[in-house]
Amino acid sequence: MNITKNYNYQSKFLFSAWQQIGSPKLRSVCECAVGPFSLLPPFKDVSTKSIYIEPSAEMANQARINYPWAEIHQVAIADSFGKANLRNVGGSSYIKGIAWAPIFTDNPARARKAGKQRVNTVPFSAIDDGQIDILNLDCEGSEWFVLKNMVSRPILIQIEYRIENPFAKEIEEWFKSNNYYELSRWQHGVVNIIYHQNI
Repeated sequence: MNITKNYNYQSKFLFSAWQQIGSPKLRSVCECAVGPFSLLPPFKDVSTKSIYIEPSAEMANQARINYPWAEIHQVAIADSFGKANLRNVGGSSYIKGIAWAPIFTDNPARARKAGKQRVNTVPFSAIDDGQIDILNLDCEGSEWFVLKNMVSRPILIQIEYRIENPFAKEIEEWFKSNNYYELSRWQHGVVNIIYHQNI
């Protein structure tokens, strides 16, 4: 499956999950991290705001071109405000210093050779407006930093699940303690899970 078809498939799967729960009204939708291609364009006309987070300057600029209606934040999500080196591995780019990123497992040699750029870091609470109703979360090992500092409790959260993530237990416990249940899952090399909050 090529990249464009893969993104289209993922996008339709998430949109179908929203329809499955009754197509509720949406305030903000958020993607972290977006790269040049987002899964959220189908929600453009059914949500008030689109928030896309992307630390790479090149990819953030491309996202601005592709999605002019979206609010683009060119930052990396971490535990605090600061600076970090973004190791450039295309769609697998990660922040140097984190405990684990998928590229460490998938292609460690490529990870070691990655170039870097200096990026700003912020806690997710600095961006979260408290009104995020759908969150697509695939930020190369920084998923726990998003969840632990999130203000909103989205109706749907799609997350890339990797058992190698050192925070896998914390992530699973967060979903349980915040009354989320697994709505569906799908796989394209790795497992993606869509959670729905049981209110």
